[in-house]
Formats: sequence, structure tokens, C-alpha cells
Amino acid sequence: MRLNPEFQRNIWLELTPHRLLGMPIVLGAIFLIAHLVTGLFSEGTASTAVFLFFILTVIWGSKLSSEAIRSEIRDKTWDSQRMTTIGPWSMSWGKLLGSTIFTWYGGLLCIAVLTVSSSNTSAFGSYLSVPDNLQRACILVLTGLLAQSTALYMDMVRTAGRGQTGGYSSTPGMLLGIILALIFIQYAIPSESTIEWFGQIYNQASFIIFTLVFFSGWAVIGIYRLMRRELQVANTPIVWLLFLIILPGFINGFIEESSAYGMERLDTYLLTIYFTTGLIIYFTILAEPKDPVTFRRLAFQMRHGGGKKILHHMPGWLSGLLLLGLVIIAIHIRDIPAVNLLSEPFIYPGFFAVFLFIIRDICIFLFFNFSSRPKRADTVSLIYLFLLYMIIPLIFSLLEAEQLSAAFTPWNTQGSITVISGLIQSGVMAYLAYRRWNTLSISIQA
Repeated sequence: MRLNPEFQRNIWLELTPHRLLGMPIVLGAIFLIAHLVTGLFSEGTASTAVFLFFILTVIWGSKLSSEAIRSEIRDKTWDSQRMTTIGPWSMSWGKLLGSTIFTWYGGLLCIAVLTVSSSNTSAFGSYLSVPDNLQRACILVLTGLLAQSTALYMDMVRTAGRGQTGGYSSTPGMLLGIILALIFIQYAIPSESTIEWFGQIYNQASFIIFTLVFFSGWAVIGIYRLMRRELQVANTPIVWLLFLIILPGFINGFIEESSAYGMERLDTYLLTIYFTTGLIIYFTILAEPKDPVTFRRLAFQMRHGGGKKILHHMPGWLSGLLLLGLVIIAIHIRDIPAVNLLSEPFIYPGFFAVFLFIIRDICIFLFFNFSSRPKRADTVSLIYLFLLYMIIPLIFSLLEAEQLSAAFTPWNTQGSITVISGLIQSGVMAYLAYRRWNTLSISIQA
């Protein structure tokens, strides 16, 4: 069997004889100290094993994952790797598991010690059966995998957004991975608790394992799709749209149907898609490249290419925006009493107003990124959004000019004013962004 070349290269670099020997010696010394300090083998060793696993696989592993691509760019080896015959999938899992193989070596040793120490009385409860030990081991391993895959995904997103310079910090991806791990690792403590999902009762440990597989799987899929883009392999937005549809379905399982307000499961699902997609659109517009060349390719395909080629060049925020528009139409058709759709003819103004304001905000990001010097364009855009959403409405409210305040607040009781304002603002910003893009494209061609 031929081993993945990228994974094999990382094994050679990370698992040196000195490291293979040093890790168990250091861990063994720490476990011995814990035993001598506490005087109890099981309690002291078990707690220490979980702590060391978190340090090795989550904190250290996330750091290594978040620097996997950045370090290659910094060392000027990434371009040569992209030109090899290694496919996107092999490169993806080779980077994910290869860059952190040494931390997993130490982490699995910690899990082995934790399992042995739990044969008697454990710091996490009484005697643990074999299924309980297996469930705990699965939660720990999947928590580490989620943290590392999230960190690597964020690293690749930031790489794509800033070109092949490596001039960005890997800290945000690392911190996000650690935060997610802190949420889930607490469930490694055996418990008889249950979780209700879609009206069904599930064992807590089993459901947490399912949740970790769900999110880790999507993180790995995201890494694979970004790796395809790095290796110049076309993507379509179908998988991205599936994520935008499936994630709200998962969240919707925790929301109870409210018959008192006429809310059925489909109604809560549509509202969940609406809010989650709106939030994710902002993440994608911040993360994805917004250079004029990218949109020139999209414009060319819209004029001369087929539908599939258009999909290959469609940004994630644009496909999300289209989905959001369809969801608004579906909400109107469903006529959900809880949102009082009959208060206005044709469509409830709040949903449509938010849609228009999202278009305006996207155009603000594009306007500043289409500048001849787009450095810190996203930061400038966020400052302007803060002014538009917070400062200006606050000033008008203090002046008791509620209608003017409503013109900058998408969700309020002044529905018609907000919609008209949203139409004007989104139209003006769309025109300004297009004009700047067109001017910059002409200067690039010249």
C-alpha cells in the first residue's frame, strides 16, 4: 500500500526517534509527580491525563494546524507543493493529521493512561465500564479533531483571503479551535444526563459524539473544498448550500414547536435558516477574496460561459444571499402567524428590510476592497457598519427623530420607512461598488 506522500513527509519530520522516546518519558514523569502529590493513583492520574490531553491535542495541536499552510508559505515551499501530483483529498488529510501527528502520539498515550486509571475508582466518578471508557475516549479524540480541523480551516480561509504572502496571524483560528474544544471536552465526564432533540431523548455521551462527528465532518469537508481551490480545482456552491440548509436543521432540533403561536416544525426551520444564513453571509464576505479579478472572472462567465461555469466562480456569500431570498419568499408563503405576516401586503417588511441591508453591507465591503489600495479594507468596512447600525440611529433617537432612526435600523416597527431606506442605500452602494470595480478593472487591463 502506498502511503499518502504528504502524510509520510510529516511523519518523517515530526516522529523522530528522539521525540518518540522523549514524549513517554516526559509524560511518565508528570504522571508520577501527580501520583506522589495526590497519593492516589486513579484520581490524580486521571485528572492529569485529561489535562495533558487538552494541552497536547487541543492547544498545541490547534497551534500546529493553524500554521500548517502559513508555515509553508513563509518557507516558500507551498507553491512547489501545489504543483505536485498530490490530489486535494490526500493533501487535506495529510496536512490535517500529518502536521499534528506528534501531538496525537502524546494524546493517545494520555488516553491509554486515563483508561487504565479508570479501571478502579476515577476522579470522574465510580468504576467506568468498557462502553463508558470507549465513549469518553471518542469524545476526547473527536474534540481534539474538531479543534485542529477548525484551526486548519481558518488558516486556509485567511490564506485565500490574503494571497500567497503568509502575512497574517494564525491566532484567531487557534483560539476558535480551543473555544470549541472547551465547550465539548466537559462532556468527557461520565454522566447519566440526557438531551432532547426533535422531541426524542438521547443519552448525553452518545449525542455529544454525534454532534462532534457532525461538526468535525463539516470542518474536514470545508478544508477539502478550500484545498481544491488552492490546487486550482473548480468547486460548485452545492456543498456550501447543503451546509446552509443542514446546519439550521441540526439547530432546529433543539427548538420546541409552539402551537400557541401557530408555529410548526417547518416554520421554526425556515426562521432558523433565515437567521443562521444571514449571520454566515457576514462571515463569508469577510473571509473570501474580494479582489476585482475574481469578480471579473464571474462577470465573464455570466456573459460568455454556461451555468456550471458560473457556479464555479460564484462566491459563497452570493449563493447564501440567493438562498436567503428564497427563504424569505417561503416564509411569506407559509404565512407564519408568529411573525404577523398579514400586517403588510405582499410581504412582512422586516424580513425584506434585513435582506436589503445585508446587500448594502456586502456592497460596502466590496466598495472598499475595490480600492487601488485595499489594505485594511475589511476593518474600515466594519467601522462604517458600526457607525450605520449604532452611532447614527442612537443620535437620531436622542433627537427623538424616530423615523430617521428607523431608516438605519432594519428591524423595527417603521416597516415601510425601513424598506424604502434599505432600497435606496443598497442601490446607491451597489452603484458605487460597481463603478469603482469597473474603474479599477479598466486600469488593470491598461
